[in-house]
This record gives sequence, structure tokens and C-alpha cells, in this order.
Amino acid sequence: MSTLTSRAPGTVGMTARYALMSTRNVYRNVRFLVLTVALPLLLFLLYVNLYKGEDTGNGISVVAYLMVSMASFGCIGAAINTGARIAVERQTGWNRQLRLTALPARGYLVAKAVVSMLVTLPALVLVFIAGFAFLTVAFMVEEGGLTIDGLLAIFILVLVGVGVIGALRNPPRSK
Repeated sequence: MSTLTSRAPGTVGMTARYALMSTRNVYRNVRFLVLTVALPLLLFLLYVNLYKGEDTGNGISVVAYLMVSMASFGCIGAAINTGARIAVERQTGWNRQLRLTALPARGYLVAKAVVSMLVTLPALVLVFIAGFAFLTVAFMVEEGGLTIDGLLAIFILVLVGVGVIGALRNPPRSK
């Protein structure tokens, strides 16, 4: 007869599970999805129809400029929402409950940073997809002086920068 021994998860495993649980809770919130994913996408599509074919004066098309701006708008809203959730968790006593577990404060901070980056992805990805697929920003970008590599770098920098903002907006206090 063989017995299976279950190992207690390490710090990385606990952090990953907590990040996954927090991300699921965020994605279940319909208000969050509407305000941080749908609103930037709809504003992008609205403004692009108004300013299609115009130039910013710097050689960059307005469509490409709006694409980056609306993606950043959605990402910042999602990151601020993550920071606000930390404050609500602290107010309701969830942080005190977490201190009783084996999850260290560093793991909590890392999990919230991961959650912040994961919840910013839909707004970022959907606005960029709308820009490239429906509005042919790729052709406007080549004419406007930006390259595809430059926009990919902007995509990554916005994602990482907003994740850091969301994590450091309201860091946990250890007592």
C-alpha cells in the first residue's frame, strides 16, 4: 500500500495561489471590466473615428497616439483598482487574516504586483488589437515614424510600469 505525502507549498506556491485567487476575484467584478476594459476600447474607437487621418504635428498619426493613450488609460485604471482593493482588504481585516497564514508580507506584495499586471492586460491587449486589426494602425505607424518594434516596447513598458504603480500605491504594513 502506497501513501501519498503532500508537501506544504513553499512561498512561491503560496504567492502564486494567492495571486491567482485575487485575479479571479477581480475578473468576476463586472463594474471593473466595464470601466477598465470596455471604456478605453470604446473611447479609442470613438476618438479614432473623429480624428482618423490626422497628424499630431510630430510625424505620429493621431490614431497611433490615441491607441497608446487609451491603452495606458485602461491600464492605469486597472492598477489603481488593484491599489484600492489593497486598502479595502486592509479595512475589512483581510490583511490581518493573511498575517496568520504562512504567506509572508513579501509574497503578498509580489502577488499584488502580479495581479496588477494581469488585470491590466485585457485593456492593453484589446486596445492594441483594435488599433492593428480594425483601424490599420500598422500602416499608419510606418508612415508616422514609429516602428512595430517601438510599439512593442511601448506595450511592454506600459505593462511593467503600471504593474509597479499598482503594487507600490498602497504597500502592506507589517506590525
